[in-house]
Amino acid sequence: MTRALAGCLVLLLLAGCQGQGLQPEMGINPRLAQPGDDSSPSLSATGMAWIAPAPNGHQQIRWLDFASGLGAPLPGLNRPDAQPISVGEWNFLKINDHNINVENIQKLNIYDLLPKEGFFRSRLSFFIIALLNLFPLLKIIKKEKPNFLIIHLLTMLPIILSPILYRNTKIILRISGFPNLKFGRGFFWKLFSKYIYAVTTPTKLTSDMLIENKIFDKKKIFLLRDPIINCNLINKKKKENLEEDFLNTEFYLSIGRLTNQKNFEFLLNSFCINMNKFKVKKLVVLGEGENDEKLKKIIQRYSMEKNIFLLGFKKNVYNYIFRSKAIISSSLYEDPGFVLLESAFLRKKIITSIVNNGPLEMYQTGNLCYFYKSNDELDLVNQIILSENDDSKNMALNALKYSKKFTSYSHYKTLSKLLG
Repeated sequence: MTRALAGCLVLLLLAGCQGQGLQPEMGINPRLAQPGDDSSPSLSATGMAWIAPAPNGHQQIRWLDFASGLGAPLPGLNRPDAQPISVGEWNFLKINDHNINVENIQKLNIYDLLPKEGFFRSRLSFFIIALLNLFPLLKIIKKEKPNFLIIHLLTMLPIILSPILYRNTKIILRISGFPNLKFGRGFFWKLFSKYIYAVTTPTKLTSDMLIENKIFDKKKIFLLRDPIINCNLINKKKKENLEEDFLNTEFYLSIGRLTNQKNFEFLLNSFCINMNKFKVKKLVVLGEGENDEKLKKIIQRYSMEKNIFLLGFKKNVYNYIFRSKAIISSSLYEDPGFVLLESAFLRKKIITSIVNNGPLEMYQTGNLCYFYKSNDELDLVNQIILSENDDSKNMALNALKYSKKFTSYSHYKTLSKLLG
């Protein structure tokens, strides 16, 4: 145990809990100074998130990547049917009645007094904060005596305490997304792995990566899908009427932020060039974003104003999904792919690029969607034509079964089984 604690202190100094520290020269302060930006951003491993107005007046979550100093797309967050409330989970829980106690373990706020600039200064600040919270966290755990402690996001401090806690409290590490094992994270996890009771991952690809790198014992790794599907809500919302122009017409549907990650330029160009090959000659796009003008120019260039429609933000997308001929996804990556799973739940045909992580897992599962190689126009066109001529219901039923892995109830059952 002494050896493990000594090792973690070295990591605290050298790497902090993450690989990239605060770097004001990357443009954080100017981003926050923009009109309407929230004054209380949320910092994470590789960047910072905050809420700011979108071009149409709606609120959106913005992300600044520390490594590049540039904004980056947020798959699954800035969706046409979503409005952000908070980028700090604890703040959301405090202002809403969830019967969840949010414990502030450190009453002394010295953040403003600590150095924040430079690699070593930021590491020193992290080290001080970790030391100040070490004993308060230990005290509250000793007092409450929980059978389980589920740790998520900022996990280094409880992992450091795991050699002391593991005999009486089973620690479950919940991993989000696809973790970067650089900057000592893999070594740190491996160092304390014997004190961790279980590790949950949101995708099989993440599980396979941990097993391949021998970070944790294979028996400790469990697949815990995100609770994406709200059955009652979707079944209620799908019955709402569409705009009159789309009530009695067939159309393809694509949903997402109008960003490079969603790859709508490829989709619109491909649709415009090959539209005459399709039985369904209308494409509806829901979403807003920085590429809006680029997409409008593509539509104008091909004189496709009567065939392609950019409808912007829609609070309810389920009625559009439900009445569409098929869903088309051109994304460069999805994790796990909210629209794909919700469309699968509504038994719609899905035409999607084969990309990490969600679509690739669906592809590896089998007959769920009409898959095409990313950025391959000919393959996309062939899959659209194939979907139009395929009357089989087997694919839709397979996709429906797959989507049920992502329901709230399925999440509850998996977690309950893990807790015994």
